Amino acid sequence: MVGQNNRHITFAFKTTFFLLTLFQLISCRQDNTKNKTTAENSITNRQMIKHIKLTETILYVNDQETSCKFYQKIFRQHADLNVPGMTEFNLSDNCKIGLMPNKGIAKILSDKTPHPDSGNGIPRCELYLYVDNIQLEFENAIKSGAKLISPIIDRDWGDKVCYFSDPDGHIIAFAEKIKKEN
Repeated sequence: MVGQNNRHITFAFKTTFFLLTLFQLISCRQDNTKNKTTAENSITNRQMIKHIKLTETILYVNDQETSCKFYQKIFRQHADLNVPGMTEFNLSDNCKIGLMPNKGIAKILSDKTPHPDSGNGIPRCELYLYVDNIQLEFENAIKSGAKLISPIIDRDWGDKVCYFSDPDGHIIAFAEKIKKEN
């Protein structure tokens, strides 16, 4: 009888161990499935950046005052913020252009990247601005002292565009959608 009880206990122990192991495997598989689903959702959420409320593009400039005067002429408006180290122009409800001196951003970046002064005159950015009247913006840019890079030309991507550069070499493009003729 004792031998038979030992067999039952051994059987019960092995069965319990098997069931626990099986339960753990199922639990791990479910956790992995949850993690995979969470990871997939995370990727989807990263692809769908709809929570951004405002875009501010900051141009690093050699001389903040010179650039501020230039962009006041280009945008035909005064800066919304103009303090030592930062100038901002609100162009629309969700778009700002900022101007930050090279020396200011260099302090923030420290030695992690090349000093911004080493890029002066090299196109480091393009502002591609859709406008209502490209001819008006073209003429204003010429009057404002922008360097003409390319006149108004119909481009194969469906825009009519002209290109200029600012005093620091940043590219400014004014664009209109080409009206399709029926």
